[in-house]
Amino acid sequence: MAATFAAMMVGDVALGLVVLDFPRADRCSMDDWMPVLDAVAEAQERSGKPVAVLATLVETLPEAVADACRARGIPMLCDLPAALDAVAAAAFFGQGAEAAPVLLPGDAARGAVIGARLLKRGGRSLTKTRPRRLWRAGVRVPARRQVPVAEAPQTVARIGLPVVVEAVGPAHTTEAGGVALNLCTAEAAEAAAKAMGTPDVLVEEMIEGAVAELLLGVVRDPAHGFVLSLGAGGVLTEVWQDTVSMLLPVIETEVRDALTRLRLAPVLAGWRGAPGADAGAIWQTVDAVQTFVALHASEIADVEINPLMCREKTPWRWMR
Repeated sequence: MAATFAAMMVGDVALGLVVLDFPRADRCSMDDWMPVLDAVAEAQERSGKPVAVLATLVETLPEAVADACRARGIPMLCDLPAALDAVAAAAFFGQGAEAAPVLLPGDAARGAVIGARLLKRGGRSLTKTRPRRLWRAGVRVPARRQVPVAEAPQTVARIGLPVVVEAVGPAHTTEAGGVALNLCTAEAAEAAAKAMGTPDVLVEEMIEGAVAELLLGVVRDPAHGFVLSLGAGGVLTEVWQDTVSMLLPVIETEVRDALTRLRLAPVLAGWRGAPGADAGAIWQTVDAVQTFVALHASEIADVEINPLMCREKTPWRWMR
């Protein structure tokens, strides 16, 4: 029996469960059941992995048996549904066993370990016109150039059509009328640039075919550290108020679980036969952002990407 149990633990197996219900001691002898505990203990020793005894009911694991299991280092579980929930919870948290510790704001030493280096410079805003530091961390952004209004037509030729023209300056360009989308000619881009009323404009590649738009943000919380928020993005972010927050660092399973808890989840999964968003690519972007935060932990107040353009394949993002 021990050899059988040990053989079952070979390979990519993290936990063994032996379903074993003991009879009432006042009515039956347990002599025929006790050798199973011997086999379980031996299987644990041979495999180096935990093998638990699972009683389908609390009543079928007598206290004397529980004491014997405890003395031999055999895990005990009672009640099948509750036991499986416990195993699932252990598996979930086990995936994060190698994760980095929570990154606290201003913890430069820990940020140096996680991110390999810290760039200590004066405070400034990393605007949408200067995304290079995020790009270096692995966050892909559309082709873009900040140019004087008069140079907008020539810039379109370098980037390619269609383009977006956006005013440089306002924090909320949509409300200020500072965004012109889907411009398909150089003349249209020039006219839009002149209408912005700012000396410079941002000419940017137009990203099409998005399944959904997400908000991805990280804020420095003085009490809890860096907090990541994922939610419905775009111009209706404040209307939907559909976000999930997590402490950094996060692992992929946490991010995927967070996406399923959004009201936007059916759209991300593919609503009514429409294509779904690439959850793996969304995770890659989240991971790149948290890497960026770790690299620059001592100098970051917040990072926000809105909208994160989620497509069937690699998502694109515009910075706000």
